[in-house]
Formats: sequence, C-alpha cells, structure tokens
Amino acid sequence: SKEIVVEKWVLEGRVDCGFLSRSSHTTLETFPIEQDEWVVILSPNHPLADLPVFPMKALQDYPFLLMAKDNNTDIIDVLNANNLSLDIRLTTWDDYAIAASVEQDLGISILPRLTLQRTPYNIIIKSLEKPVYREISFAVRELKTASQAVKRFMDYIQYRNL
Repeated sequence: SKEIVVEKWVLEGRVDCGFLSRSSHTTLETFPIEQDEWVVILSPNHPLADLPVFPMKALQDYPFLLMAKDNNTDIIDVLNANNLSLDIRLTTWDDYAIAASVEQDLGISILPRLTLQRTPYNIIIKSLEKPVYREISFAVRELKTASQAVKRFMDYIQYRNL
C-alpha cells in the first residue's frame, strides 16, 4: 500500500520524512498532526441521502465499495468492531474509482474526509452516527538526526494545526 511505500522510503533514507495514517504499525518516530474523519459517501438518489448522519447498521443494507489494498484495511477494523457484515461488490485502492461508482449509484462507501476535499463527483458526504477518525502523523526515521529543514517543516506543520 501507499503507507508501506512511504514508510520504506523514510527507513531507507530515500526521503527525509513522510505522512502516515497507521502510525501504530511503524518503527519510525511519528508525531500526530491531524484527525481525519471517515465519512460515508452515497449518490444523491440514495434513499438515506437526506438523513443528517448515516446509521452504522445501514452500512450492511446496501452494496459496499471498499477502499483497501493488501493489509491496509483501516475501515474494516471499525466495521468488525461494530459486528457489521458488508455486501462488498468492489475492492480497490483507487478512491476516484470508488467515488465515480458511488456517483453512478453502484453502491456506498466510506472514505477519509480529506480525500474528498474538492471532489468533482456528484456525491453526498455523511458523517457516521458514531464518528470514526484516522490519525495522520508526520514520520521521520529519528528526530534527533533529522535535518534542520525537516525540523523546520515539522515546526511549521505543528504551528499550522494549533
């Protein structure tokens, strides 16, 4: 997955830093910088499009399009914790393919809100009735040996989020 590639590049020194959403699974030094909400996306024609929030149990009542690749299944952990059994019709790592499929009313999905900023698709975005978040972290191999540029960049990111 993209996360594993970023982690590998930082560990190998190919890049000085990176952003990860699964910081608990890494050997890098990570610093939380953002909480990103997982949201339900559905077509404007969906029967639940007018609800203020999306009921967690309703996720299993409609065809589901899953964003996942290899072992990167953040949202599956949440769904399993809520004992939901989904009717998964498509699994892909391409969030654009998922959004386009949802727009065509082929199913519903859950994506990170940050992924959907400035989306060109005609879709409805709903919070779950029990909001779920992923943590975005800034990652370096070792902060004490990081370059001044990386440290300044990290200061900027943390200052921006105050």
